[in-house]
This record gives sequence, structure tokens and C-alpha cells, in this order.
Amino acid sequence: MKKIISGMLICTVLLNSFSVIASGEELVKTETTGETGLVTQATSETATNSTEDTSSVTEENTSERDSSTSSTKEESLDSSTNSTTEEHSSVSETNTTDSKTEASQSSEVEKKTIDQDEADYQEAAREGTNHKKGTYAMKNGLSSRVARATVANVYANDPNLPGKNFIDVSSWNGDISVAEYQKIKSYGVTGVSVKLTEGTWYVNPYAAGQIRNAKAAGLKVSAYHYSMYVSAATAQDEARYFAQAAANSGLDKNTIMFNDAEDPTLTNNGRNAHANSVAFNQQLKALGYKNDALYVGKWWLTNGYIDTSAFGRDRVWVAQYPYTPDSSMQWNNDHGAWQWSSQMYFPGLANYEGRPFDISMTYSNFLNMGNSSGPDLSKYYTTNPGRVVVMKDETFYNNADFTSKGAAVKKNTLVEVQGIEYSSTGYPRLVTPQGYLTARKDIVLAAISNIDKYYTANPGRVVVMKDETFYNNADFTSKGAAVKKNTLVEVQGIEYSSTGYPRLVTPQGYLTARKDIVLAAISNIDKYYTANPGRVVVMKDETFYNNADFTSKGAAVK
Repeated sequence: MKKIISGMLICTVLLNSFSVIASGEELVKTETTGETGLVTQATSETATNSTEDTSSVTEENTSERDSSTSSTKEESLDSSTNSTTEEHSSVSETNTTDSKTEASQSSEVEKKTIDQDEADYQEAAREGTNHKKGTYAMKNGLSSRVARATVANVYANDPNLPGKNFIDVSSWNGDISVAEYQKIKSYGVTGVSVKLTEGTWYVNPYAAGQIRNAKAAGLKVSAYHYSMYVSAATAQDEARYFAQAAANSGLDKNTIMFNDAEDPTLTNNGRNAHANSVAFNQQLKALGYKNDALYVGKWWLTNGYIDTSAFGRDRVWVAQYPYTPDSSMQWNNDHGAWQWSSQMYFPGLANYEGRPFDISMTYSNFLNMGNSSGPDLSKYYTTNPGRVVVMKDETFYNNADFTSKGAAVKKNTLVEVQGIEYSSTGYPRLVTPQGYLTARKDIVLAAISNIDKYYTANPGRVVVMKDETFYNNADFTSKGAAVKKNTLVEVQGIEYSSTGYPRLVTPQGYLTARKDIVLAAISNIDKYYTANPGRVVVMKDETFYNNADFTSKGAAVK
């Protein structure tokens, strides 16, 4: 019987040993750290030692069990009450100690986490980071530049692409002129989102110009902030920093303001990117920027870092780049917008093949970039016309926003233009020596290039130097009476044709203002005969001349 029991115990111990060894092997398969390897080795050694000691342990246990079964039961019964009380006391003390230890450890871990958050934030501030949008949007902690290397280049003149509603730009795009924005707009782009800030340490030095020129080109402008916050408090600080930069850049409080939540700093060390992002957007609202919005990579949504319903999905802009985008794609259409490429090129821009842009399409009315802001620039001069004719009574202003009036300017006045400037709302203005003047083509007209060959101010009276014609309108489309050479004509004023040519307004009709055809009469013309008197008497000795300019003398006259 003892032998049978001993054999059973040996089998039991051996099975337990094999179970431990198997458990150790499973850890190796599921973990790759060095620590796991050490655990496996220690487990194997334990199993080996257990096997070696099996025989002696089994014999001792069997012998003791046969000889002392009854005594053991009695001792257990006699001591049960005391041992139970002692155990409860011991367990209670242990639990109290464990609770204190856990609380202490939890507090210490929390402090270390806060310290680490602060250290990470200060390090980023010292570096003064300036990330490109989408750097991490494709996958947490992994730069999407790897993805960009495999994503196809796309060209704006390709019709088989998803919607091209708006681009986003930062300092990495540099200066973008009005003309360049207009070229981009010609491909169907109607909006631009401009990076203003990052963290609490960086402001895009190109932002003011990028915003001003985009507005001037008639594009709707939004703004974004690259977030680096590690807590609700730092998120609120960054929102205030963003709002101040928006105000400094002339953006009003109706501007769509994106929280670019993509950096791994937001999620490192178990940070609550969702709660901190909500804190950021709520702070924007508290500052009066009600059109707060969110930019986030699809990977973050899939992995639950942020719940977009807390922001309003129509306000969320999702980044996800297909390898070969085409016009049938409408990814992420359960949100407000989809950024589908970082490799969009616009033919017609200078060096366009070296200037990729991020491109997005919109789904929601909230993020719809189709309603462009600013003037219709086709109705304005956007390059210096040199000189313009004021076609109706107007006013000069002391600033580009036309908030301070200057001198009046009369219809048909020719004005020298020194340059073009834009108002804070994107309207082009003519800069003149007298002040700022409207650039509207229905109010001012670019003068012809050879304007100096024409009279542009009323000469009073002119002599027609060759046979000419009067006209019934300034565009010379309807002829009037003929006018003979050397006729003195009264001039009432100057008007301009629809193409910028000056005309003399006379009682007989419109007459050319060309200086080689009509000649301004001398100021004292009334002291001279200007019509043939028939015969005259010479009142003093005089001289005949061989030409009208009296440069060649002829005979004397008594």
C-alpha cells in the first residue's frame, strides 16, 4: 500500500514539475524581454530540484501520514478556535499595512508621472519644436514620413482624385503670394488652414502674410495649433496662446480654430489625450472662439485615444492617406473633413514639383470651405497699374482699412500709383502719394501706357493741328462734324474711354486729346487773331518769317 501511495505521489510531483516547465516556456513565447528569460530559467531550475528531492519527500510524508492521522485531527480540533482568531488578527494587520503601502506607492507613482509630464513639456519647450502637420497623424509615435514615402504623388490637374476643397500650410511652405494662391484656387481649392502656433513657444513667422494673401485671393481661412500638452492645465495654456496669436494675426472670433492632436507626447505615459483635448477646445470657447474644431489621425480613433463625439463629429478633420487615391473615395465621411494626401502638387506654381501641399476634402457644412471669404479679386487691381484714372468722385484714405478719410478726388483725375496693399479683410488698395485709394476696376481705370502723349488735364483751348473729326461719345464709335486744321477749339473737360484713352470734351463733341493732333493754346490767346481777319495793317516795322516757329527770317515789312 505504501509503495502504491509513494508511486502516486511521485507521479503527482513529476506532473507539477512538467506544468511549471510548460508555464515557463509559454512566457518565452509571449514575451521578448530579458526578464522573462530569467524567470523561465529560474522556473526550470525549481522543477529540476523538485524532481531530485521527490523520493525522500515522498517517503517521509507517507510515513508521517500513516502514524499520526488521528493525533493530527485532534490537535487541529483543539486549536481551531485560537488559530482562527490569530489568523483574523494577522490578516487584518496585513491588510491595513498593504493598504497604506498601496496608497503610498500610488501617490509616489502619481507624483513621478506629474514630474515626468512636466519634464517632457519643458524639454519640448527648450527645443522650441515646429512640427509639420501629419508628422504623427498616421500612427501614434511613428512618423508618417515613412508613410509619405510610399504614398503616391498627386497632381491638381488629375481629374481622378478625391475632392480638393482646402489645403493647409505652415512655415514649411514659406511665403505664398496672392497670385500663387489664385493659381491654387483655379484647381477648385476654396480654403486654406494656416498653422499659427505650437505648444506655448512657437508662432509661425509666415502666418500673417499667408493669411493676408489667402484672403486677398478669395480663399476662406481657418487656423490650426499643433498641440503638445501633457495635462488639462497645459492644454488650457496652449489654447490661450493660440487665441492670442489668432487675434494678433487679424483673425476674428468666427474663424474655425483647429486643435491639431497628433503628437505622441499627448498619449505618452498613459496621458489622457481625450480629456486634455476637450480641455483645450473648451478653453477656446471660453475665450470667444466658438468655432473650435479638431484634427486627428484615423489611427488614434481606431485605438480609442479620442472620442470624437465629444467635439461634434462634423467639427472633426481626420487624416488617413490611401496609397493610390481616386475620385470614388469618400473615406471618413462620418466626420467633417478628410485629409487624404500630403503630396499634392499644383502645376503652374514656380518650382511646383518641389512644393508639396497637404490636401483635404470636406463633408460637413461646418467645415465647408466652399463659401470663400474676401472680395472677388477679378474686380480689383492686384498688381500695380502704374497710373489710374478715377472714373467717379472718390476719396483718399489714411489707412488700408478705410477707417480714416483723407482728401477728396474728382472724377477723371489721373493718379500715380506706388503699390498695392491689402486691408485686414483682404481687400486690395492702391497706395498713392495722396493716400490709399480703392482698387475697384469700376471706380478706377488703369491708364494707357503712353498716357504722357495725351492731355490729361483740361488745357482750356486747343488748336487743331490737322483736319480731324468730332465724335458723339468717348469711345469714338459715333462720328460727328469735321474740324479743320488750325481751328481753335474750346475745351470743357476731360473724359476717358472705356479702354482708358483721354478725350477732350468740347461744345461740338468729343475730340482726341493727342498732343500731336491738338495743341494747347497759349494762355493769352485772346490777344491774337485766331480766325482769318481777311486783311491787316502793320502798325510798326516788322519782319516776315519763313516758318511758323519764326526760326528763319524773311523780308522786312514797313
